[in-house]
Amino acid sequence: MTRLMENLAAIYCLSFLFIFSFFETGTLGQPIQPCESRPPNETYNITDSTQCDKYYECSEGNLTTKFCENGWRFSDLFELCEEARVVNCTGREFNPRDFVKPETCLREDGKFLCNYGKECVTAAQVCNGNFDCLDASDEFQNCELSCNANTTSCSQNCFPNPDLSVSGSCFCDPGYSISSSNSSDCVDIDECTIFGSCSQYCNNTIGSFQCSCMEGFKLGENNRTCLPNEPKWKLIYATKSEVGMISRSSSGRERMYHITQNEGRPVGVAYDARNNITYWTDASPHAETIYRGTLDGKNTSIVADSGLLLPEGIAFDWITGNIYFADSNLSHIAVCRNDSTFCSVLIQETIDKPRDIALHPNQGIMFWTDWGNSPAIMRAGMDGSTPVAIVFTDLKWPNGITVDQGNSRIYWVDANLDRIESALFDGSDRQIVVAPRRRHPFGVDVFGDRLFWSDWSSHEIKSADKFTGLNSKVHIIDTHTLMNGVALFHVANQPIQRTNPCENARCSHICTISPIKSFSCFCPVGMILDENDQRSCVEPDDLVKLVIAFKSTIKTMRFNSIGTEVFDSITLPQIKSISAVVYNPINNTIILSDTGAKKIYEYSFRRKRLSVLVDQHLDSVKGMDIDPVGENLYWIDAGKQTVEVMSFRTRARAIIMHGVDSLLDILVVPQIRSLFIARMGKRGGKIYKMQMTGYSSSVIQRVGDKEPVALTYDSDFGNILWADKVYRSIETLSPDGQSNSVTVKQTGAPFDVVKYGNQIFWTDMFTQELKFYTFDGSNYVRHIRLGSFESNSSSSSNGTNFLGKMTIINRDLSQLEDMRSKHECSIKNPKRKGCSHICLVSAADEVDGVCRCPEGLTLDQDGITCMKPSTCAQDQFTCNDGNCISNQYICDGIPDCTHHDDEVNCNQTSCVEGNFKCESNGICVPGHWACDGEQDCAEGEDEQNCTFVPCNEDFDFRCESTGRCIPKSWQCDHAFDCPGDDSDERGCNFTCPDGFFQCTTDLKCIMGEWVCDNEKDCDDGSDEMQNCAEKTCPDNQFACQSGKCIERQRVCDGNANCAHNEDEQNCDPVIGRSNRVDQSNATIPLVGSGNESDSRSSGATVALVFGILIIIILVAVIIALVLHKRNIQPKVLVRPYVQQWNKYINEPARRMFSDGRGQQKLDCEKHVYDEVYAGGSATYYNTAVYEEVDGETEFETRTSPEKRSQRDAAARSFADSGILASERESLYEEAEDCGSHYVSYNQKDKLLTN
Repeated sequence: MTRLMENLAAIYCLSFLFIFSFFETGTLGQPIQPCESRPPNETYNITDSTQCDKYYECSEGNLTTKFCENGWRFSDLFELCEEARVVNCTGREFNPRDFVKPETCLREDGKFLCNYGKECVTAAQVCNGNFDCLDASDEFQNCELSCNANTTSCSQNCFPNPDLSVSGSCFCDPGYSISSSNSSDCVDIDECTIFGSCSQYCNNTIGSFQCSCMEGFKLGENNRTCLPNEPKWKLIYATKSEVGMISRSSSGRERMYHITQNEGRPVGVAYDARNNITYWTDASPHAETIYRGTLDGKNTSIVADSGLLLPEGIAFDWITGNIYFADSNLSHIAVCRNDSTFCSVLIQETIDKPRDIALHPNQGIMFWTDWGNSPAIMRAGMDGSTPVAIVFTDLKWPNGITVDQGNSRIYWVDANLDRIESALFDGSDRQIVVAPRRRHPFGVDVFGDRLFWSDWSSHEIKSADKFTGLNSKVHIIDTHTLMNGVALFHVANQPIQRTNPCENARCSHICTISPIKSFSCFCPVGMILDENDQRSCVEPDDLVKLVIAFKSTIKTMRFNSIGTEVFDSITLPQIKSISAVVYNPINNTIILSDTGAKKIYEYSFRRKRLSVLVDQHLDSVKGMDIDPVGENLYWIDAGKQTVEVMSFRTRARAIIMHGVDSLLDILVVPQIRSLFIARMGKRGGKIYKMQMTGYSSSVIQRVGDKEPVALTYDSDFGNILWADKVYRSIETLSPDGQSNSVTVKQTGAPFDVVKYGNQIFWTDMFTQELKFYTFDGSNYVRHIRLGSFESNSSSSSNGTNFLGKMTIINRDLSQLEDMRSKHECSIKNPKRKGCSHICLVSAADEVDGVCRCPEGLTLDQDGITCMKPSTCAQDQFTCNDGNCISNQYICDGIPDCTHHDDEVNCNQTSCVEGNFKCESNGICVPGHWACDGEQDCAEGEDEQNCTFVPCNEDFDFRCESTGRCIPKSWQCDHAFDCPGDDSDERGCNFTCPDGFFQCTTDLKCIMGEWVCDNEKDCDDGSDEMQNCAEKTCPDNQFACQSGKCIERQRVCDGNANCAHNEDEQNCDPVIGRSNRVDQSNATIPLVGSGNESDSRSSGATVALVFGILIIIILVAVIIALVLHKRNIQPKVLVRPYVQQWNKYINEPARRMFSDGRGQQKLDCEKHVYDEVYAGGSATYYNTAVYEEVDGETEFETRTSPEKRSQRDAAARSFADSGILASERESLYEEAEDCGSHYVSYNQKDKLLTN
């Protein structure tokens, strides 16, 4: 009956196995071959109790054999006890053995691998008369013959060979190895080349080695480990909003402190252990800064806040005191002096996206990680010399890096490959130290034998053994933030093993350690070393600089300067209030207007000399510009309401426009032979274009209530840039006025603007800052603090406003070189026209010039000579000094005669013919100003009792209420030119292109995305009244509180795209902004699944599979209950099929995931399927990668796998007593943001356990 039950159980089990095999292959598979239970050969003598443990397992008094021949495997299903021997195994447990890796059991190491592969014994155990191998392969006949002196001549030891036809193998004593040239000889092993031999220094000896330690450490009891003399340490770390510190006491207790809280976005950290100073980089958008501060959080100061774009890694040179940092977006490594005065770029040519940096000052070398298009670990001298990639394969996102000085190794973390690696300084002997699963390591540092690192994914800072990655410890965990850079603060980590070579180097600005020549001198950005001494920094002749002038101070800045004090400042005692500034490339000087002194000065930087250029007939000069071709200075005088020009060669000046009120700025563009003027008239702001002679003036842009305070020329694109301080924008205008667009919005209150390269700079009236915008796609407006401006005036008419004027020092006139060589006004042209006083560039031809005379002189018939007329013309007034002025200047309130006699007895004098007299104040205005629809007299009498005159029907349009004639081109141009009735803009059929919105009142077109963005772009605000509150955004856009819709990719991009900054809230730190790679491992879920029919088909398949599974389990339970009466445990039934469980669960899961349910939708670009099953876990990304943890690795790949990770919690092996400790694991899991879909199962419902 017993045999019958056993057979019945076997039949059930074979049937059970048959069904599993069917699911695995889809056909009838071959059954698993059971092995015969067989003890060792009868002739073997087994009396040793240890041998008993190797061969047998005792169960309830019965002995079960455990040995199988090669090609067979032991099956619990067929455990039999008929072959029991009289061997006492009471109380002993069987420990199953795994196969020994052959490479770990080599004869040249004095080891012998037993034939069946599960045991490795020593050479002394071979041929010792005892069966030390289970298969007795260590004992054979005539052992001694293989190591006979006649057959083998080993220099140290001989290993018997079972094959007597082959001589024995030589092996060596510890500390030696077989020579590569002679298999009989032993040579010394250099243990110092073996990773982990010594904690720090290693000295190889014959047959052995000796370890030693750096200063500040002592050798441990094992004579390998270096322990710090002072066990206390501090760990500085950065999170996305603070800089913190973990302090460890001598007793091992750790406490946390805050150095900063809720301040910026710290990324990298460094320290000066001898002065208790910490340094950190702040990657806050628009306010990137490098800070220093004491450990108590006090005495914080700025190292650099200019010339930064994305500062991340930072390192401190404890020998010279220099501060090194990596700027990922500017793609360079830079160095700053400790006093923050000067900074210089060291490496920029062979670099892409530097992340972190580490120094070895005692050797003068540095290392950094580059996670750009070609990821690499880089090395160079600390002076930037000989940069080279030492590791450039098998890298994805190398982040933090550190130097282990005692071991001459570097350690780095890779956030994509999720591991920590180490290599020698030349990149050789690469070792994986820590390979965590589903982690995102960021920062790393080393101290003694411990490796410390931060992890974004687990929100932890951990440490482990630096050689094995074992004995890990969590020092801090904070799930509410991300852990960035780490630095182990200890004076022993900053040993000084050389003198400071910079102490006596006599470098004028910056000195660094050099691995080649002891030290190297460097200059701030824009300066160069003097060719003679190679120590002093000088400015090259062609250096381009920005000039900012205000009050009595001139500040200059080299472009792209780094640091805090990036401006050179000069205070001029003679100057009271600078109101305009322009660079003169002809003489390499600065031209300044002083409204306080009513003078124009010229300042030479080279000679440091200020001289008067114009000191007469000036009132309030608001703007100036230069024509380098004719070598003339143009300016506007808002007080005199004139536009004037002066020749640098003759100092003669002339008025080219008169009576123009509210002048704001002037721009000279000789490239197109044109002059531009901005003014704020009675009808709003206007921009005029005219010839450089002052003729043919026309309005090219009416800007309404905007105020065009500044003009500049964009020579790269041939456009006019103008600043509006009312709506706080900088706009681009074509020279013909046909197109105008907003270039930069939300500029603050701009007062002056210039452009250089791909950057626009402007001064802000209210913040006293220099702001700039870079055309790099970032859309960032950045700020540079300007500091104070001194004034020599006892009172300031400017109040608190910062009216800073700017110009650019740039001697490059290459764009005008051809024109200057050929033009009649150019001194470079040998055939120049030779005007006696002033030569102006004419619009008639590219080379034509026009001679102009000062007031009171007339041009002779030769067209080049100015002469004083014998009598003034009929339309001129004769001044007391004999000079002649135009009659229209008499009694205009502006003195034009030297002795002001043109403004005497004005109330008793009638206006000259052609002028109109204002009765209210006696002022004369040009006759054509009367009845033009604009009041020019104080009481408006010039617009009273007007009689309409006929308009030219071909060219003019008549306003209905005033009868004013305006050009037809002004009709339907979106600008109201008919006062009172706006008749010029009525009846116009305005239509806007697709994607634009039409304002209600002025009918102008604005971009559609500006509607309901909480910013008034229409003058009447109609763009913010179009049912904004009811507006909903598409699924692929983000809704701001104001109702504005922005693209999803603009959320958390480091730029405030919503009015209240809600798109930048609850974001991870900006370590890679718009042009960076997001290194987060966070997954984004799908919204929805594949097509409906496929889903139903897949669901039916799953239901069928699970139905069959339940039936099989019920059958197995019944069988187990029957077998239980024979004292056979349920695990006997289950264990063989646990090995098949992975494939049983995995196959339907793979079918489910490959049927289209994993399609990406909208912004949910990444999805994860987590399968947890007996024996391991797997992660499916959009590439459908399957990886088994505990067994062999297989892949099913639809596309090349980019990333793989696994769930640590599920990576557990099945034990005999249970299947999985986890109660519930997710078979199919999608991340949260796209809506979650779960198919779950309970492991305990699916498997039988004890």
